[in-house]
Amino acid sequence: MNLSYFNHFLLFGVILLCACTSQNSSVTNSGDCKDKSIVSEVSSTNTDSIGIHFEISVSYPHLSLDKADLLKSLTISDLDSTFKKSWIDSYISVQISASLDGTKKAVVGYGHDLTIEQRELIKKADTSFPIHAKIMYIPNNSLSENDPKKIEFTVEQNPEINAEYPGGYDDLISYLKENAIDKIADGTYTGYDMSALTFTVTTKGDIENIQLVDPFFKDKNIETLLVNTLTNMPKWEPAMFTDGTIVNQNFAFVVGNMLNCKLNLLKLRKV
Repeated sequence: MNLSYFNHFLLFGVILLCACTSQNSSVTNSGDCKDKSIVSEVSSTNTDSIGIHFEISVSYPHLSLDKADLLKSLTISDLDSTFKKSWIDSYISVQISASLDGTKKAVVGYGHDLTIEQRELIKKADTSFPIHAKIMYIPNNSLSENDPKKIEFTVEQNPEINAEYPGGYDDLISYLKENAIDKIADGTYTGYDMSALTFTVTTKGDIENIQLVDPFFKDKNIETLLVNTLTNMPKWEPAMFTDGTIVNQNFAFVVGNMLNCKLNLLKLRKV
């Protein structure tokens, strides 16, 4: 069976969840981690007058890079830092694909280092489309039958200008407090309780695709309140690349204890 890079990521997620739920010394009955060493590195949280923490952050794809980092990429590992050269005994082919002026183009190399042509393709690639890598190789192992394997991964390009709530970040925090946080009773979130919702700001500035990533099972009314607060937000200014390309962008709205280990599953960066 071909080895998909997505399987590596999925396996990592499973291992992380198991680590959170398997040790009684560091986990509550609901699976929330108390081990601060695995807390996600997100920005400082906001705290309202009754002590409820909340955060609004950009939620990135599991593999994405800013344009500046893409332009500095010299090897496969620069495109994906989790890719290990030690996995490979020998390369059969390394194909880098991207959209160039609306047309898909692929450039093939034969080693860990990106070729000049591959780097030039990445440099000129359309910003609103991902970079795709397909690597055919002989794995580095001691098996008597060492068949060729394949790894594929996709690198999304992060827009330089994030989507913005009308009036800016402070007005966004005020809106969330007034319409959601201030309506939640003190003591509703205890211990390592957390609610996490994701949503998309479209190219038109609309709020769509609201999803409960980590539902708050204690009170369904809280879920409804949070969803309605996001649904009723005014239009945002959409995310944009410096070349003027407007794109969708995903965000996460997190309420409760920011030490909950499930926060690690969201790739967050402060607005």
